[in-house]
This record gives sequence, C-alpha cells and structure tokens, in this order.
Amino acid sequence: MKISESRVLVTGVNGFVGGWVARQLLNEGAEVTGLVRHPTKDRVLRLHLIEGEVRLRKGNITDAKGVFEAFKAVRPDAVVHLAAQASARVQGNGLETERVNVEGTVNVLNACVALGIENVVVASTGKAYGEHDRKRVTEAGALQAQSVYGASKAAMDLLSRAFAETYGLNLAVTRCGNVYGPMDLSAGRLIPSTTLKALRGRKPVINNREAKRDFVFVKDVARAYARILERIERRNVAGEAFNLASGKQQRVVDVVERIGALTGCQAKPVFNRLASVEEQEPLFSVEKAGRVLGWKAETGFSEGLARTVEWIKENKSLYRPK
Repeated sequence: MKISESRVLVTGVNGFVGGWVARQLLNEGAEVTGLVRHPTKDRVLRLHLIEGEVRLRKGNITDAKGVFEAFKAVRPDAVVHLAAQASARVQGNGLETERVNVEGTVNVLNACVALGIENVVVASTGKAYGEHDRKRVTEAGALQAQSVYGASKAAMDLLSRAFAETYGLNLAVTRCGNVYGPMDLSAGRLIPSTTLKALRGRKPVINNREAKRDFVFVKDVARAYARILERIERRNVAGEAFNLASGKQQRVVDVVERIGALTGCQAKPVFNRLASVEEQEPLFSVEKAGRVLGWKAETGFSEGLARTVEWIKENKSLYRPK
C-alpha cells in the first residue's frame, strides 16, 4: 500500500499514540481522518500542530451503527484501530473494559468487512502475554494475561486475527512495550506521574521493587505503524502480530531515580507494601519486526527519557493538579 496515495482512518486519533501516528502518516503524504468521541477535545492534535490537517468524524467504537456510518462516509483505504480503554483507567471495571476493548474492536472489524476495507492494523499490547518463563517472548508466545486490561487486549488480539483468517482481511496486530514520550497527557502512567510528583516535590510511589519494563519511544512506534501499513498486503505481514519494543528492560526503581536526577528532586520513593503485586513483564523479542518490517527502536532510553521529562517540565500546566 502506498501511504502517500492513501486515505487512512485512525480510531483514537486524539490519544497519545494516535496523535503521533497521525503526524507520521501526514508527514508521509497520507490523508488522515480520525474517529473521536468528542471532536472539540483535540488538544493532542493541537500540540502536534496538525489540528487542521486531520479530518475528524464523531463516533464511539461501542456504537456499531455509528462506526459503520463513519467508515462508510470516509471509505478509507486502511484503518488503524488504536481506540481503547487504557490500562491506567481500568481500575477493576471489567464490564466497561470488555465493552470498549473487545466489543468496540468487533464493531470496527465488522464495519471493515461490510464495507470491503481490507487493510487494518489493530493495537493489542505486550501486556497480553502476561508473565512468561521464557527468556524472550516472540509473537508465537501464549497470550496468558492475568490483569483485566491485559485479558481484554488478548481477547481483541485473538478476535482480530480470527477476523483476518475468516474474512480475508490484510490485518496486522501490534503488541507494544510501555510507550512513552512527549505529549503523553495521561498522568496515570509511570513516567508522567513520577515526573509531575518530582516537579511538585512529592514522593513517587513504587508498587513493586523488582518490577522491570521495556520502554519504547512513541516516535519509533509511530514509524512502525507506517512501515506496517506500507507492507500490509504482503503475506508475511497480513495476519501477523508484531512486538514493538526496545528489546531491553529498565528497572522501575532506576527509572524513578533517573527522573529525580533530571528534575532535581531529592524526594526518595515510597514502596507501597499494600499494593497488589504487578505482573512481571517478559522480555520482548523484536527480531520479527526487524526482519519483516525493517524496523527497530532507534531512540535510546536515556535520550528519550530526557526529552520526555523536559517536555513535561515545559507543559506541566496541561496536567490537572492532584
């Protein structure tokens, strides 16, 4: 698929990753339309300076008829499905998480099938794997998430690939590590949350002293989506899943300490002994993405973290004080 000659519809375009993906596709010449619940709440697009370049369609992925009508009006060449109930917002609400992440994805895929939209990229997550004993988890690894969020994404992951097989869609699934970077307005995620607390002189809270995570810079992830789209019709991409990660893990304790150094905060972290034990993330294999897509994460963690913390420092007024 030639991106510069394509119309791409992005669900969740005004989310953190969605804004970066839209910007990447626009830079490569695509015509981008976003499906959003509230067309007036597009400050992410304003931050990216692409507010007027992305066409917006009002729609909620949990409304099957609304999704169909929006897709019918746009008639895109490809759909990038990013809209979801984010992990930071789940907080045990299993029914709402299932409704958005699973039923919402089915609504998107049904609309694609009905309208003959064959090229689709669906965002799953690395958290769908759950805990693994294997040293590195490849895309063939079992999806055995224990969290509500991870299980909902595992379900949509499996359903998406079943749709691809059943209806002949050129569909690929992405499983990202912990995406971070500038313009992440979610104060519930580790890096923005810790940075904001440090800037306000408050102690960061760590739930699991032993936790390690793979952090991947958001601009690298946006590039990966473009590379998938341009290869989506190939046999080794359609129907496949791809780990989008750095392939390296960082100790959460070390990340918190680095943020303290970057912000000049002397407050020591507090370890929450009463918190439920977090799943230990596996180490992701990124060999397949490199071999098939010609992609790898190019931004080192030290550079990416410094850029992210600096952006939050300059834009902390965008976050609600807590």
